[in-house]
Amino acid sequence: MKLWDGWDDFLKLIASDHNLTVEQKAVFLVRFARQNIDTKNQDIADEVIGGEPEKALLAYNKRMKEIFGKLSESFPEVSSEDKGKVKRVQACLEKVYLEQQQHKDSETGSAIASHDWTQICRDMLESQKLNIRRQATEVVSKAFYVELGLVERKHQPRRSSDFSVSPEQGSGFFQLHEEEITQTYEHNEFLEQVIKQGQSKKSQGRRIAIIGEPGAGKTTLLEAIAFSPKTPGFPIWVSLGSLRDKSLEEYLREKWLKDALKTSDVSEQQKELENLFKSGEVLLLLDGVDEMPASSPVEALAKLREELTGWVADARTVLTCRQNVWDASVNALPGFDTYRTLDFSYGESNKPNQVRQFICEWFSKAEKPELGEPLREKLDEDRHQRIRDLVKNPLRLSLLCQSWYFRQGDLPKTKAALYEQFTRAFYDWKQELFPTVPTERQELNTALGLLAREAIDKEKSRFAIRESFAIDVMGEDLFKLATEKLHWLNFVYKDAETDEKVYAFFHPTFQEYFAACAIDDWDYFLNHNNDNPNPFLQYKNKDCVYRVFEPQWKEVILLWIGIERDEEFRKHKDNFIKALVRFWDGCKNLYGYRTCFLAATGIAEFRDSKLADLIILLIFYWGFEKWEESNFDPIAEAAREIIPEIDHPRAINQLIYYRDNSQNRDISEEATYILEKMGIRNQRLHTISELPPLTEEEKDELKKLESIIEQALNEKSRIIKERLAGIQAEPEAMINRLIQLMEKNINNEFIAEVLKKVLGYEHLRLIVKKIKEYVDINIEENEYFDYLYDVIWHCTQNMTYPEFYQAWHGEPCSVQAIEN
Repeated sequence: MKLWDGWDDFLKLIASDHNLTVEQKAVFLVRFARQNIDTKNQDIADEVIGGEPEKALLAYNKRMKEIFGKLSESFPEVSSEDKGKVKRVQACLEKVYLEQQQHKDSETGSAIASHDWTQICRDMLESQKLNIRRQATEVVSKAFYVELGLVERKHQPRRSSDFSVSPEQGSGFFQLHEEEITQTYEHNEFLEQVIKQGQSKKSQGRRIAIIGEPGAGKTTLLEAIAFSPKTPGFPIWVSLGSLRDKSLEEYLREKWLKDALKTSDVSEQQKELENLFKSGEVLLLLDGVDEMPASSPVEALAKLREELTGWVADARTVLTCRQNVWDASVNALPGFDTYRTLDFSYGESNKPNQVRQFICEWFSKAEKPELGEPLREKLDEDRHQRIRDLVKNPLRLSLLCQSWYFRQGDLPKTKAALYEQFTRAFYDWKQELFPTVPTERQELNTALGLLAREAIDKEKSRFAIRESFAIDVMGEDLFKLATEKLHWLNFVYKDAETDEKVYAFFHPTFQEYFAACAIDDWDYFLNHNNDNPNPFLQYKNKDCVYRVFEPQWKEVILLWIGIERDEEFRKHKDNFIKALVRFWDGCKNLYGYRTCFLAATGIAEFRDSKLADLIILLIFYWGFEKWEESNFDPIAEAAREIIPEIDHPRAINQLIYYRDNSQNRDISEEATYILEKMGIRNQRLHTISELPPLTEEEKDELKKLESIIEQALNEKSRIIKERLAGIQAEPEAMINRLIQLMEKNINNEFIAEVLKKVLGYEHLRLIVKKIKEYVDINIEENEYFDYLYDVIWHCTQNMTYPEFYQAWHGEPCSVQAIEN
């Protein structure tokens, strides 16, 4: 094979990596073809564009300017204003091409060289490109990448009553979270320093985790890594949701390899693949840890840790994961350097306004630059502070731009209203190619809602929906409309066991929104019988239901609360908020705190709820007033943590009041920290519109609620998050021994951590049972009770309510032998 035989294919790959349009690609491929190195620009223009020579040259120059702009992402020297750009680009391209050829040549004759694995991996990536999760918009051809922050997790010491810092070091007071950003990277810096040069503290670029919330650009970044000329080695992409019941090793040998080689018999090539991994040159790109079929985030991370063993562990690995899943276990994947996708900035000091930049670029690319400024002005209005925060997320900002492109006007007040607007924008976006009428849209929305709800409730992996399941729920005609035309649902992979197609909503957040729209009655989330909270027990003609305690339903619940329909539905939402606040569990109301916290988060989506004032009063009482009485209280800490989620004018006013008027320095500084976390720095107290006056019936109800809540204020402790390991004993005897040591006040904090973190999920019921025995003998005044209460609060976060209730009230539970 001659040296330059692969040049044309190389140019096509470069064009694809840099998102060149059809017109740009045509010019690029001809201009930089080997036979055209010395050809004049006019001749290229005449060949590619044609027509009148002068106009053809103008069009050629315009396209070349656009091409240079895109190539400058990978080749900074191209951005120079000096003449001779074509020659500089040619030199850059030749350098990259020759490096790749040299790498190929070095592998010749080795055990892995019987196939051209570079080409096989690249071809496989190209075939997967359409199935890699669809991006939020196809209007903008140039990706707008988010910054990344290097995360280092640090144990935070417990505060003592005399804790203080000098004013000059006041920021040290606010380091309350277990992770902090130690370095930020722009997109090209990350590709160059971390991916290409391997500059990372723990793993030298061999173990990289990219975490962030949905729509934060994780998959977009992973795709950029996969296709970047800066990326060394053999990139292999795996969507982790496609593993199903197979191990990662089995998937690579049996599924990926067959697809890559386009053959069903890969028995001879499996050893080559193993050797390829053992060479250390494979770059394994694992997308969506949160989409793995697992019962909990901790299980998903533990499962992945088990998968990254054997020859698979020899690869360089870059994975993406939702932040809440990654944070569920601090040490699940300890060898990984963690990089968090950072929100777009919006007016923060010393930072460019990335939201405004994105809007400007979006509408410029959409050839409607005049629409950008009105949207930016609308976002700047004080009443749209919540929307400003939402659109710091790239997906939601893209959708907002799409929505504004089709419908200029006002901005919504809740996430549900925002997604309703996004949904209309989605149909408008597709209308030219696949027109739909309102009745057809409504019918499809109803079917999508039912599918979304049932998938979250019943599918093994809630975001991965089997084709047969979808057709059973939606019907074949609506399924085809959603998949083949509108692409609300997109094919992502085939099940390795059954070969059945698996689909997903074009983004998981839309699945949650559609699910919320499909729920009419709040007892779908909560139907409580405290005498016996058995999920199979009939109560008020329905099964007992406790979805309010299941994390996969939280976002659905918040979206449901934000839906606007009629006055009857508004009363329905008020009744749900009321049920959350008055929930009583018969287990020292530990779960009652959780429902109150959910109600507090909910009033951000339902600001005119008549219970808003009472809920805010409770949260601030637990978070600040009770905290002032004791610095060691997990409920107080949990209450303060959710205040940013409340995002209600009254809550903001209360924080401002504490900041400016509290005589307690800790409370003043804590309020300042929370306000800054919410993006509020210099705001003063502001006028709040009055709610409608309460009826006498509502006043009586509030008095009853206040009485119920007062019964729940009896507890002290705090949550310390740290993983410990290294204990082996028979579980029941060990738990008894640990609690006996706590009675003697011997290293209580350490023992509490052993009970919380070393023992597995299967031992939580036994821990609850044993601690309940101590609680029953009224030892609340003893110091070690604080730590026992800390352990119990941990159990409520990791057990369903029926499980906890049965353990608390002495139901028998089986205990497996503890593992080291």
